Amino acid sequence: MEYAKELGDPVLVQLSGIVGALHDIIEDTPNDRSALSQRGVPQQAIDAIELLTHPRGEHRDKYVTRLANDPLACAVKLADNADNADPERLARLGPQVRERLREKYALDRQILEPSWRGHCTRT
Repeated sequence: MEYAKELGDPVLVQLSGIVGALHDIIEDTPNDRSALSQRGVPQQAIDAIELLTHPRGEHRDKYVTRLANDPLACAVKLADNADNADPERLARLGPQVRERLREKYALDRQILEPSWRGHCTRT
């Protein structure tokens, strides 16, 4: 995960791979943090996965700002955002959906990127 590599911490790089692979698991499956722990997922990864789980009803700005404060969650969300905003991927969508998602991802990056730069300068 390129963003995590910028932090220069090999543990965060390894954890970012775990979190990146599992980041939607709490939202999309019956699994919870207890199930992840029982399967041996490290606590720091579980914490980041839980941060990445967007609670129903929480305003997007609040959700993304919460993620921005955690280096691991921020790294994974930026990587996920870049993947989701890939022009080839967006080209397969209808024009209205494509534009809505472009705007959504751009707004997310406006919140995440300044925090990301701050995380990188602190390491």
